Amino acid sequence: MAIAKIESLPKFDLGRELVPWEQRRAEGKALRRAIPRESHAEWKPSKDCPDPLSLLARNNKGRQAHLVPLRMGRMATSPFAFLRGSACVMAADLSTSPISGIPVVMDGDAHLNNFGMYGTPQREVVFDLNDFDEAIIGPWEWDLKRLVASVNVAGRQNGLNQRERAAAVRRSVAGYRFNVRRLEDMGVLDVWYLHAYPGREIASRHQKGAGEGPAHRQSRSPAKNRRSRQPWNLAVS
Repeated sequence: MAIAKIESLPKFDLGRELVPWEQRRAEGKALRRAIPRESHAEWKPSKDCPDPLSLLARNNKGRQAHLVPLRMGRMATSPFAFLRGSACVMAADLSTSPISGIPVVMDGDAHLNNFGMYGTPQREVVFDLNDFDEAIIGPWEWDLKRLVASVNVAGRQNGLNQRERAAAVRRSVAGYRFNVRRLEDMGVLDVWYLHAYPGREIASRHQKGAGEGPAHRQSRSPAKNRRSRQPWNLAVS
C-alpha cells in the first residue's frame, strides 16, 4: 500500500474562515477509502530498515558526552526503558507505515510515562502530557501508536497476560476516540482552556450521562488486580 504524503501546512491566519467541523469530519471519514483503518493492523520492517543501535548513536550526537553511558545504561534495564528512550527508533519504523495525511502538532513521544499531573499557574492540578522534547508537526497516528505500544510493553513488564494487555490497548484507543469526538465541535479557545482535572467528571454531549467516557470510567474503577511488580509511573526509574 502506498504511504500517504503530508502536504505543506498553510500559514495560520486568525482571520480566515474555518471549515465547519461537520465538513472536516466527513472529509476525514472519506480518507478511510484510501487508508482504511485495517491497514494499521500490521507492520513489517522495510528492506532498508536502519539498525536501531546506529540510530541511537546518531541521536546521541550533541548530548553531554559523559552522560550518554548513563542514558544507555538506563535504557538497557528493561524493554519499557528502551522503548522510552528510543523515540527515534520507533519514528523510523513509523515512517514507513500508512497515514491519513492529516498533520497535527504532535507530541512526538507520547508514551505512557510522559503523561502525568502537574500544577498550573492558577494553582490547579491537571492531568496532561508533560514532556514536549520531540514535539513537531506530523501524523496524528504516530502519537497514538506510540502511546498504545507503550501501554502494551508496560503491561507485559508488569505481568499482564496477552488478553489483559489487548484490553488495555483497546481501552486507550477508545479513550483517544472519545476525546476526539468530544473536541471536534469545540472552538479554538474552548479547547485551549480545556483541562483534565483529576477527580472531576468528563462531560460530553456525544454520550449519555456526563462523565461516562472511558477516562472517567477508569478513574472511578476500584483498585483491583494489583499484582504489578512495580508502579507504572516508576517502570523505568
